[in-house]
Amino acid sequence: MNRAILLCTFLAAITLAGCGGETAPTTPETATPSAPPAPTPPATPSTPSAPSAPADATAPMPTEAAPAAAGQRTLLISPESEISWEMGVTGAAFGFGTRKGGWAVYDGTVELDGQNFETAKINIEVDMTSAYTDDSTLTDKMKGDEHFFQPGKFPKSSFKSTAIKKTDAGYDVTGDFTIRDVTKSVTFPATVTFEGDKLTATATFEMKRQDYNVNYDSAAKDFMIQDNAKMNLVIVAEPE
Repeated sequence: MNRAILLCTFLAAITLAGCGGETAPTTPETATPSAPPAPTPPATPSTPSAPSAPADATAPMPTEAAPAAAGQRTLLISPESEISWEMGVTGAAFGFGTRKGGWAVYDGTVELDGQNFETAKINIEVDMTSAYTDDSTLTDKMKGDEHFFQPGKFPKSSFKSTAIKKTDAGYDVTGDFTIRDVTKSVTFPATVTFEGDKLTATATFEMKRQDYNVNYDSAAKDFMIQDNAKMNLVIVAEPE
């Protein structure tokens, strides 16, 4: 009987051990699927930056010389000009009446602003060896060095304006005449016209020849020639 009890007890212990060691099956957890990663937006192309200014871009520009005043110009005395004189004589040597002459060679400039003749600066130089007259004997005297202008000793005469003023009739021109190295200031009336860029100034006035030591070879012969000579100027000036 005791063996029977022990056997039953052994079998019960084994049964209980088997039951206690068995674990109830665990319900598997359902994995929550993770959200797919959000797509990465394409990169925005960068805007190219403006090129950097060169280091000296802000440096001051070199200063240029100021332009000449508007219309300022220089005209050249043209061969169309005329510088002549008229002089009365009373002696048989040169005939009675009025003798005429002048000079064929001269040059110079007229500087002015536009067509404003009051701004003009006139410079004329005359070659005194180019003298001519309407009497051959008088021409020889004019070109010789014994009488009158003596071009061998004083080959050049000149005129330089010093002031020009507008008048009702035209202009009053003041300037320095230099003849035989004697300089005198003279004022004379002039008329001026413009034809495009071409300027023409005309003037007629009297000059006293003795003021410049323009004499004949003797007092007796000099007496036959009038003291005053009438000067006729036609000055034509145009661009080169």
